[in-house]
Amino acid sequence: MNSYVKSAFYSEDIKKQSSHYHDCHQIIYIKEGKIELNINGNIKTAHTGDIIIISRFENHSIKILSDIYKRHVLRISANLTNDDKVFSIFTNRPQEFNNIIFLNQNKNDIENILNRIIHEYSSENSLTEKLQNLLINELLIYISRMLPYEVSDYNSKGFNLVRDLKNEFESYYYREFKLNDLAIKYNISVSTLTHTFKKIVGVSVYEYLLSCRMAAAKTYLSKSDLSIGEIVEKCGFTDNSNFSRSFKKTNNLTPMEFRKKYK
Repeated sequence: MNSYVKSAFYSEDIKKQSSHYHDCHQIIYIKEGKIELNINGNIKTAHTGDIIIISRFENHSIKILSDIYKRHVLRISANLTNDDKVFSIFTNRPQEFNNIIFLNQNKNDIENILNRIIHEYSSENSLTEKLQNLLINELLIYISRMLPYEVSDYNSKGFNLVRDLKNEFESYYYREFKLNDLAIKYNISVSTLTHTFKKIVGVSVYEYLLSCRMAAAKTYLSKSDLSIGEIVEKCGFTDNSNFSRSFKKTNNLTPMEFRKKYK
């Protein structure tokens, strides 16, 4: 069994945190302190008792606004199946979604789960990965119940359609996709497909596909020596100039600037 957890730790470090990149989802729980959170250019403030959900598709930076910043940090594998509704909080962004959730009376329960995950992450006991995964499921269920909408209320047909589309895009982002072909494949009208996807995920079909391609491109840039042309081909972009233009617009860095910063 593969662990969902890529890293898990508690920190009180208050050094400056500039815009950064992780090929994973993140959960940050603020035990004490205040920060300014910039996610894709949207600036919000988070305080003691807040939990923050950040998708691997979301560029983010943190500015510490207090003398103390104590937090639990979980980095969660990007290779999660979309079959389970609780994992959809990482990539579904309906209108009501907010990256910052105030825990209120659930604070002690959440903190206890986080401490157990961090303990298991540093443990060498048998079956520790299985226990980590169970605890992650428990944590995400707690969080999903605090959302201003019910994840479980998505009708099964709509959720299953979105799940299947997301899995297809995340696995085969390098392929060319056409809405008409997808509508025929899933036996649904183009308008219903696009409306359902946008309602649940918060972005259009092609915007999500672009996010998958960008995530793959960033991984290639940071972890390989492939040329820009090779990355363009592997990620399904039409040409180098289109890729570079889209990359700069999304990440505020050119592909080569990104590679220099993160490789």
